Amino acid sequence: MKKSPILAASALALTLGAVAPIVGIYTGSAYAITVDQDAATTAKVADAAGFTAALANTDITAIFLTADITLPATTEITRSIDIDLAGHNITAPTRVFNVRSGSIVNFGNSVAGTGGIIEATGVGGIGIGVYGSADSATAAGTTTVTVEDGITLKAEKTNDDDAYGLIVGPTKDAAGTSHAYGVKVNIAGDIDAYNGAYINGNIQDSTGNVPTIDIAASTQINANITDGIAVYGAGYGVWNIKGELTGGTGIGVKAGIINLDGATVKALGPAREITSTGNGMLANGAAIQIDQNGAYADELRINVNGGSYSSAANSVISEYGTDTQLKHIGLNNVTMTAAATGKPVFAGNIDHNIIVVDTAAGARSTFSEVESVKPYLTGDQQYVQQPDGSWVVSAKTTTPTPVDPSGDGKGDSDAATDENGATIPNSGVVSGAKGDARATASVMAAIATTLTTIATGVVIYRNAHRKTSKQD
Repeated sequence: MKKSPILAASALALTLGAVAPIVGIYTGSAYAITVDQDAATTAKVADAAGFTAALANTDITAIFLTADITLPATTEITRSIDIDLAGHNITAPTRVFNVRSGSIVNFGNSVAGTGGIIEATGVGGIGIGVYGSADSATAAGTTTVTVEDGITLKAEKTNDDDAYGLIVGPTKDAAGTSHAYGVKVNIAGDIDAYNGAYINGNIQDSTGNVPTIDIAASTQINANITDGIAVYGAGYGVWNIKGELTGGTGIGVKAGIINLDGATVKALGPAREITSTGNGMLANGAAIQIDQNGAYADELRINVNGGSYSSAANSVISEYGTDTQLKHIGLNNVTMTAAATGKPVFAGNIDHNIIVVDTAAGARSTFSEVESVKPYLTGDQQYVQQPDGSWVVSAKTTTPTPVDPSGDGKGDSDAATDENGATIPNSGVVSGAKGDARATASVMAAIATTLTTIATGVVIYRNAHRKTSKQD
């Protein structure tokens, strides 16, 4: 999956000397850094002491590893810096890095196919923690963390359900309320941990510069396949996901906006029927597990554009709880495969707006089970079963009765005149007892196009009110 490094320019590159060698170009994603290992502002480090000293020296803008290093404790990063593992690994007990508000930190690995691991080795281990600002101003406290293709975040994967590859954590204001304003996370590398990426449930702001996590197509997140959750949105944030997620549950969510674009989501865990909500989340074997809990941010929207979503033992989408966070699910050109045991594509309290569309040229939305999705078709859509047993969303087809404006029984060989005496060719569209030639096919097509645009192009977001926060 990983690409070989190449020499190229980068939007995030440091200013390089005219003859200095360039090291650290990463291909295969939208994010890239360059590190000149011989620049005066680059520190070459071979041990924990050298790494700590380089980070403390504000004249240093990049760190270049020349050996594997083990940090004795969590390292706090409070400024902007590029870190090139250069084929080596960084480990630490419990948590490796905390990136604090105002920092722009890029993690890359300029040596393809080797090293590049950031690993938390202790109980409750976390590879990288990201913390934003308590100030809602757009420009205040911007915190950007990029995990490049070639980097793997690791934490204990077998027995530690508190372990995560990456988390977005809360920063409290003077009143003790949690926020994460200004957080931007770009993940193009991989995560291999009990749980993948997570937003803390105390983060409940749903307006302003809320946290955003982009997961690139190059990314693989592999969580524990029994109880792990690959992506867990307990708090409010915007997730843009293109990569491949695998876990006991693929995506677990209580709040936020989940935009899935060509993603592959696989749930391999056992089916668990969950009917009540609480703090935390127990993986129930669904590809997308929706926990409607009023103690969390009161807003949740899921948009699925392309990709493949499957469950080995449960429904593809499972929803439970009696609250009303979930406002919208949009499905377009997707493939959903429910469990072989006969679980439906959807299970739970489906009482919100589901839009099933199939508008792109050549697009197909297929489902292994159709009854649980059928109630959410628009009036001009239908399901058509395929030879392989799957179902495809398509536009309804009708055979119109020919229009006969003159009533002479000659059907659509006739024409008609409008109120101004102009001739209107027969359109073959039925309207009224004798037919109304003014309801032409072109007009009906225009109306259908408008309705499709409204159904698929407009999403109205309702501002959320904050509920009592819960630690997750």
